Amino acid sequence: MTENEKTKDGDQASQNILVAFLIKAIKIFFELLFAMVEKLFEIISLFFPTPDKEDVIKADLLNSDAVKSKVQADLSNHENGIYAGQISSNHGGKKVFIESSDRACVIGPPGTGKTTFLVNQIYHWAETQNSFVCLDVKPEIHEITRAKLEAKGYKCIVYNPTSNKDKYNFLGDLKTEESVGEIASAFIASENDNNPVFTETARDLLDAIIKHLKTPTKKEPEPLPSLANVYDFVTEFDSLKSLLARLSQSNSDDVRRITRTLKIMADNDRLLGSIFATFVSNMRFLRYQSIRDSLGADGFSLDELLKPKVALFLQFEEAQKETTAKLFSVMVGHLLRFMIINHQNRKPVLLFLDEIGNAGKIHDLTGKLNTIRSRQLPTWLYWQSTEQMQKYGQQANEGANVILGACDMHMCFRLNDNATAKWFAEKIGTQRVTKISATDGENSSNTKSIDSEFVIEPHEIQQLKMGMALYSYQGKNWMGYAKPYYQEEKENEQLQTTVN
Repeated sequence: MTENEKTKDGDQASQNILVAFLIKAIKIFFELLFAMVEKLFEIISLFFPTPDKEDVIKADLLNSDAVKSKVQADLSNHENGIYAGQISSNHGGKKVFIESSDRACVIGPPGTGKTTFLVNQIYHWAETQNSFVCLDVKPEIHEITRAKLEAKGYKCIVYNPTSNKDKYNFLGDLKTEESVGEIASAFIASENDNNPVFTETARDLLDAIIKHLKTPTKKEPEPLPSLANVYDFVTEFDSLKSLLARLSQSNSDDVRRITRTLKIMADNDRLLGSIFATFVSNMRFLRYQSIRDSLGADGFSLDELLKPKVALFLQFEEAQKETTAKLFSVMVGHLLRFMIINHQNRKPVLLFLDEIGNAGKIHDLTGKLNTIRSRQLPTWLYWQSTEQMQKYGQQANEGANVILGACDMHMCFRLNDNATAKWFAEKIGTQRVTKISATDGENSSNTKSIDSEFVIEPHEIQQLKMGMALYSYQGKNWMGYAKPYYQEEKENEQLQTTVN
């Protein structure tokens, strides 16, 4: 071994000894530090002892006898009221009803009892013999209720755009020029639209086509067109220019005026192409034969709902969501508008909008909700979370505040997400809580403090038992029971057996 190599080995050994020393020193330092901190905490505890127990005095503002008595007194006898469950889960608990002029939001994830409660609501409403509409996206509600409803004399109509049970003709229920414009605006949506010219002009095109098809001619003195006819008409032409040429010869003055405006753009092929692309993308659902068949001219009319004992089930199945989303959202908006316009001289018609969050954005939903109070149109909307409402707002949480702000009653089952649980906790509010801390030992003491806490904490809402629901209505907040239909059926059978 050379002299240089011996020197290097010596240096390496010295470095190893130094590193080992530093590691040991650091270890000893932290051991001493932890010992000092532990001793410091012992000294502090002599002056500020940790309570051995803490009692929290918190009034039960949701389940007390006083709360339940108030709810029972105010909400048990509404004529034509909407069943909202009962005040407790005990057999014979008082039933609660809200006014038929009010709107309600029900929130709960799948598996918490929303649908079985909704079925019970349908059975209670059927006692009034008034008509109703129910979104049945699973679909299952129609199958559960059909036999009982028919036994009570109800006419059950089922519209499913992919199974062709009962047909519906949108255009048959458009009685005014304004209603045609409304449906065109609903089909050619403008949400998050970066090209309003394309959207507005595509709407004008659909407006013109519908009005042209509804205009009497010598060949068709009483035309009854459908959306399927809109598709047939458009596909007759090999260019948009030839389609506009046909519309310019319409018997309708209004159609010819619209067409003259559209033809101004005809020399700009790119602009015209973009307008037609917007039109086609929004009416894409008409490509499917089963959907066109369901929209035939010989379908039912919403006029049926103006009569008593009619049940309309709208089955926009979740499995077909991508295909029918546009038709789903337009149908709900169209239904609301029709019932708002035709509110006179009819009994209340109840809308059960189950799983409404699965629909696309409904045109002017909040505007319609704010209009229906005096229109004999009680409306219940069922959601899975407040997140589903965000499509109705621009800023964070704006959608939930807009939708929930348009409703009179708020109800939730056990929740999974933090945002919705927090919204309800804040909605119910806070209360003053007394905390008494006691410390035992030589330096025993009692400390009393006043604090503010939620009446019900978000995590408590996320731990509700099956069927239990939190309610907020007309300044009253309570914990109630959204009784499922099968439990009520069983209790009624037992009661009948006892009577016999």
